[in-house]
Amino acid sequence: MILKDAVTELILATDVFMTKRGKDLESRKNLLRAINTVTQEDSCDTIYVNERDHMNLPDVAVIPLYNKDFNLFLMDGDLANVCPFGYTIEINARCFDEFTAEELAAVIMHDILQNVQSCSAKTRFIKAYNAALNKYRPDEVLNIFDDISNSEVVYLAYVDICCRPFRVPTVQYDFVGTDEVLKAMCLADAYDSYLKKAVIDTKRWVNRDNFNDSPEASMETEIRNDHRTLNTILAACMDHDIRHYYAMVQNGIPLVTLEHIFTKPSTAASLGFISRRRNFKRRYAPAEQNIESSANAITESFLNPKDSVELRFQIDKIIADMRYVETEAEKEVIMYKIKQMTLKLYKTLGKLQEKLKKYPNDKVTTKEIEQVKNYIDELDMLRKKAVEMEVNYKKYGLFISYPESLAEYRDNGPLPITW
Repeated sequence: MILKDAVTELILATDVFMTKRGKDLESRKNLLRAINTVTQEDSCDTIYVNERDHMNLPDVAVIPLYNKDFNLFLMDGDLANVCPFGYTIEINARCFDEFTAEELAAVIMHDILQNVQSCSAKTRFIKAYNAALNKYRPDEVLNIFDDISNSEVVYLAYVDICCRPFRVPTVQYDFVGTDEVLKAMCLADAYDSYLKKAVIDTKRWVNRDNFNDSPEASMETEIRNDHRTLNTILAACMDHDIRHYYAMVQNGIPLVTLEHIFTKPSTAASLGFISRRRNFKRRYAPAEQNIESSANAITESFLNPKDSVELRFQIDKIIADMRYVETEAEKEVIMYKIKQMTLKLYKTLGKLQEKLKKYPNDKVTTKEIEQVKNYIDELDMLRKKAVEMEVNYKKYGLFISYPESLAEYRDNGPLPITW
């Protein structure tokens, strides 16, 4: 439960922080403490202030911390598991002159809610990643991350999505579920006031495609940008030119957040990201579950089934999950799981076929190849079913079965009175 006193304290801490222009350490600590009080978890790691005046820099950027297991979190298909490593907040110095404390507090909470307190950003990534991968044949995708860190590549894409949260009004619309939380905090009016100043009055986004568009069109534009980002990154990986894209991001989006991540000397399989995490009690998983120490628990899931029994189990889980899909986001997760499993099977099939060339009379290998092909065919069948599957929203409430006499009354009018 979010207490009004906590929101009031957040606004007051933001006001002091703005008065000091973010240079006072004590006011920064107080704002950090106030944010963690509102979110009810100690997941915000630090607050940066960016003094640069650059057109590509957002007013506020809420970005997860980079960790070497970032790809495991992002691709586990669990929409309830969000931001397990902690996050940072970056505020551009121009906000101190253009907005009030209440407006800045509203946009900070809005971006926290979308990027790290809900599955909004994660869902956007999964949808775009699925679409981008579907443009390549399985054999083209198999070795795409052999010479580069998968975590670093997907993190770049995720940062881009987090820098572009859905900027739509909240008072008269209900396009993003997290906006209801913003209304409960009594910050919705302040956020809409921020939008008016940032988009209409200053015309900072006048060159953007979604300027003066409807909320629906604005969200569609951001989703198209998600797909464009993932297509560009995967194309760079396919061309072995991801380091050029990495350098372009460094120069084109001069975020202080990225400077604290891009300072580690790079290696052959790394762009040079610093891996760290903030230890805090998570609400989305049992307290004893630790992402860094639970790599085995994660990889034993659909990411890396170790044998045919585990593989059969994971395929059965996909079949079971398909029966309870309620949203488009859950449908995308199913599609993603099928895609990832298929790619791993193709890679396994290639290794088995190479082994069979060396030992043509190996009956065990021949049987394994046949089994893998059957699994691939089954997953392709599940993929077709998932594509054609309609999302049926479940209705919850009290269902009443009327007696026949009442049903007749409902259909034919009042019953005759008999004594």
